[in-house]
Amino acid sequence: MASIKVKNITRYFGTQKILDNISLDIEDGEILGIVGPSGCGKTTLLRIIAGLDRDFSGQIYFNKINVTKLPPFDRNISMVFQNYALYPHIDVERNIAFPLDIKKYTKNKVDEEVKQTTEILNADIEKYLSFLPKQLSEGHKQTTAVGRSIIKKKMNVLLMDEPLSNLDAKVRSQSRHRIKKLIQSLSNTVIYVTANGLEAMALCDRIAVLLNKKIVQTGSPKNLYSDPENLFIFQLFSKFLINQISGIIEKSNFIRNDNVLKIPYKVTYPFEVIMGIREEDISLSNKNEKFLNEKVLIEGKLIEKRTIPPHINLKLEINFGEILVATMDKKAEDFKLGDSIKLYIDIDKIFFFDKANKKRIRI
Repeated sequence: MASIKVKNITRYFGTQKILDNISLDIEDGEILGIVGPSGCGKTTLLRIIAGLDRDFSGQIYFNKINVTKLPPFDRNISMVFQNYALYPHIDVERNIAFPLDIKKYTKNKVDEEVKQTTEILNADIEKYLSFLPKQLSEGHKQTTAVGRSIIKKKMNVLLMDEPLSNLDAKVRSQSRHRIKKLIQSLSNTVIYVTANGLEAMALCDRIAVLLNKKIVQTGSPKNLYSDPENLFIFQLFSKFLINQISGIIEKSNFIRNDNVLKIPYKVTYPFEVIMGIREEDISLSNKNEKFLNEKVLIEGKLIEKRTIPPHINLKLEINFGEILVATMDKKAEDFKLGDSIKLYIDIDKIFFFDKANKKRIRI
């Protein structure tokens, strides 16, 4: 295992800047997620840490030792690639054993390590050890790639580049649980790259969000969910779609199309905002008070209803436009289209973002 320090990394492709002065500190044994949209530089940063990309400025440290100029082999890392990078001409067993074969381990030792590795994987991959990669499902290809990466047990860091991105939803969910259990059992430092915020929340101790060439926020999954720095992060770590309602905050009012929502904040000058509310943060209520227990009451007409267990998804028409709700409240089962429904929204779960730059406004 190793602690890792990424210091002032900047990377250009030609004249285009891909990474801009990136710095990160990763603790020994930590599972760090690097999350961001496609093309933001996540894989490039991972390749720099691995030593596969050398054309950058800045430094990389493992256990406080500068490894910036060391090749991948001397960094003692393992890596799972997005496309698995399996050798097509050799079977699953030899693919898994490859890191030991090139080190000239004895056959008995290799066989022992392959057996232990397939047991750690806790999957049915042992049934497919004689298969070639082209004969495997995407899930088994992914398992083979992970097995090859962990067979070398004494590594500084395990690097995982979107290992679940090629899997369908059901297999992806199963593999997510298996990988979580696996990386926890290894007790290794892990850097996990993904574009999926919910996947990062499920797997990682801490997450760094890469956006517009920079790290814009780091924190625990709980912190990123409850205290996002911008609209992108707010959406990224939400299970459902988010409600985005454009308007103006003036004094203690949120205003849209001459409709006014009283809010328990006060500003000195008006400005344009996007009000963000998660579907799951809206609850049903029969109360008539405008404010009660730091909650805001909104009333609307039901225009769409569908059930995706365990949630009932509602769309309501309100004064400000439309609002989406995901609820497990059983009273929603009896709602009919056209019904007038009252909604409660916790004040602490209403977020405001600057309409121009999408950054969080902390009122």
